[in-house]
Amino acid sequence: MITLNPSEKLIKVIRRHTLAFLIESFILFVAAIAPIIFYKIDTLLFGGLYFGFAGTSFLAALGYYGLWLVILSILGAVAVSDHYLDIWILTDKRIIDVRQTAIFSREIHSLKLSDIVEASLIEQNSFQKKHNYGTIVVKSKDSRHILVEEVPSPEKVRVMIHS
Repeated sequence: MITLNPSEKLIKVIRRHTLAFLIESFILFVAAIAPIIFYKIDTLLFGGLYFGFAGTSFLAALGYYGLWLVILSILGAVAVSDHYLDIWILTDKRIIDVRQTAIFSREIHSLKLSDIVEASLIEQNSFQKKHNYGTIVVKSKDSRHILVEEVPSPEKVRVMIHS
């Protein structure tokens, strides 16, 4: 649990945009069904020659696919934990960056608002502009920085940080 100083007032808790999480989830879903699609195309068009399943037993192929799904499940769990446990806390005195680095480990960094020299928005692509999310880089006097990634309404958040 993060404890704020008694004189500190919470302004906003910032999480990644839900759309960024949904895009990661969609990519993992496509990666999960891709082997089935490639297997079907290979067996229908080429008799199983290209992916090497012509001489492989069905159980071995199923085992490989199961291993692939386990790997994707782990990546999915990492994506979920990144989405829910990586947060940025903006108070009237500082910005706090909380990053989950492992299952039971996290890193917490903070910058005093008075030490911030620049809060800039990284160039957004057209998709990010359309859906209003982006990444902000917050730099301090002593060359430290915090990356606020895939935040909703980035310009509004940037102004809140830099004001």
